[in-house]
Amino acid sequence: LPCRCLPLPLSLSKPAAAISAPASTAVTPAAAGGEDSGRPRPRVLLVEDNELNIVIATRFAKMAGYDYDVAHDGFECMDMVKSKAAYDVIFMDCSMPNCDGFQATHLLRSYPPTVKTPVVAMTAFTMPEDQQRCLREGMSDYVSKPFTREQFVNMVDKWMGKTAQARGL
Repeated sequence: LPCRCLPLPLSLSKPAAAISAPASTAVTPAAAGGEDSGRPRPRVLLVEDNELNIVIATRFAKMAGYDYDVAHDGFECMDMVKSKAAYDVIFMDCSMPNCDGFQATHLLRSYPPTVKTPVVAMTAFTMPEDQQRCLREGMSDYVSKPFTREQFVNMVDKWMGKTAQARGL
């Protein structure tokens, strides 16, 4: 029987010091083990301060064959969107030190190249008013933690279609 892994919670009160991921990691098609299907590989930015959450989400991205980078707060997110090629989807933790997800989203929405970039809120807050706040603050969508690899991939697929349409592809 195939091994079936259950997703670990993506919401812990403290970062897991023993587990870490590089601050910025780009995955090549060969490293991801994926074939080039002629379809552009999604470029994903994960903005998250919890190391365990970073490890899990980057594992999801790597397994899906995405190019991805990691920013640890909203300021680092802005540095990355200004210095790298455009991202197709940005996954944004709402609660981070220095510059939280809401502040970062406001900065993204005021920066012309990212005005229309999908920003998906990632949060352990699951009440309907939390989701409404994320949308009201300028985020494009919402996923509650913990989320599965399938939810992560489905969210990227959903917004990749909209991104491709917005870019005239």
